Amino acid sequence: MRQAAILALVLGLACWVGCGKKDGTKPADAGKDGKGAAAAKAETPKDVVISMGDALKADRDAMNKTPEKWFTKNAAQVLKWIAEEENSPGPEIVKFEVKDEKIDGDNATVKMNSTEKKKDGKEESEVMVFVLKKEDGKWKIFKIGGEEKQEDLEAAYPEMKKMQDEKKK
Repeated sequence: MRQAAILALVLGLACWVGCGKKDGTKPADAGKDGKGAAAAKAETPKDVVISMGDALKADRDAMNKTPEKWFTKNAAQVLKWIAEEENSPGPEIVKFEVKDEKIDGDNATVKMNSTEKKKDGKEESEVMVFVLKKEDGKWKIFKIGGEEKQEDLEAAYPEMKKMQDEKKK
């Protein structure tokens, strides 16, 4: 039961995170819109989130291909496992804007307003919160969610690993 709840929660988050829009832009174009200038060199927590958003807009599969660019090692592995389980794409990100960045030592929080195009064609806006920490000297995301609660992808790692190991048996 707990495994199913964790998987459902993480799949829901991955659906949002894995969504993007194939709009013909190339990865080299990321950051040319004025909001994503950080894509070339991610240094601050805000830069990491902007880089991720730009990459997703350019290639909706960016999160599945290289989550380790933006997420901690364990969180990236959780997202890879989710990508293996997920069969349908999520909503398209129409636009995003990173608003707030709060840094406290080796931890940080970044808020992003995003507008998604749902399957029915309607647009819906929401605030996403990313919690980052330093891993090997670089800012990496390890929690993601809404304003009220962020889910710890690293905390999901042991349970997801156990599920993956059981599948191999």
